[in-house]
Amino acid sequence: MREELFLHKDYQTALAEYRCIRFLIREIDAAVLKGNLVKANLYSRSLEYSIRELKRLQERKKHHDRMKSLVEDLRAKEINAELVVRSI
Repeated sequence: MREELFLHKDYQTALAEYRCIRFLIREIDAAVLKGNLVKANLYSRSLEYSIRELKRLQERKKHHDRMKSLVEDLRAKEINAELVVRSI
């Protein structure tokens, strides 16, 4: 999994979710093969949760990158970003 998709502080959480996703996929496959669709359905709900969590962590990174870019643009225009934030 590519580390640059997540904030540094979120990477270990993202990695844990990724590992969980891989585990759940194997468990869903095994449950379906055994005919245990109830168990497969429960695992699929957990899989959806883990995917949503990864998406949330990616969105945090995108938001952070947008804010960083905005601050850099303000600095390039010699505008103090702290003053802008305080006035909002």
